[in-house]
Amino acid sequence: MRRTFALVVLLAFVLSAGVMAASKMVRCAFDGMAMKESMMKKATVKGETLYFCSDTQKNTYIKSPQKYRRTTKVGDLKATIIFLTHKEHMQAMKGMGMKMKMAKKPTGTHHVAVCLQDKNGKDVKPTKVLIRLTDPKGKGVTKPLMWMQSMSHYGADFDLAAKGKYKAAVMVLDAGTQIQSSVDYTVK
Repeated sequence: MRRTFALVVLLAFVLSAGVMAASKMVRCAFDGMAMKESMMKKATVKGETLYFCSDTQKNTYIKSPQKYRRTTKVGDLKATIIFLTHKEHMQAMKGMGMKMKMAKKPTGTHHVAVCLQDKNGKDVKPTKVLIRLTDPKGKGVTKPLMWMQSMSHYGADFDLAAKGKYKAAVMVLDAGTQIQSSVDYTVK
């Protein structure tokens, strides 16, 4: 009887672990969307395992991995910043079989997304996230990022029309504290 009970408990544990593993959420390296790992395309890029929503996104990213994604530490958080032109974003959605109709015309040339994770890799959603983009001539614009429920990240549209190096400073405001970190992004 004890042996049967122990086997049932062990089987239940193994099955629940399998269900948890099957439902693990990961982020697309191309557009930042969070999805179940089992639904994503997987690739190893520069020794790092990355996930993508579609083969189109994976192939586009692999051609120029330095173009789209930056990571930095913002205090104890890992911030992943993704830069996509509106054209790249629409092509990626089309590659996934999605027909997107924009509620309004995008403002600017790029969509910038920010994903935040704690030291254990768990997604976090602080009170407010802002980004300051400084163009190659030193002119900056600061915007609060909106929480985009469907993508499960923060984002906003920006005008990155000038060619050259931009500085992107991510600012996180939570529980009365402000922390920030910066990355560079080049428009060619």
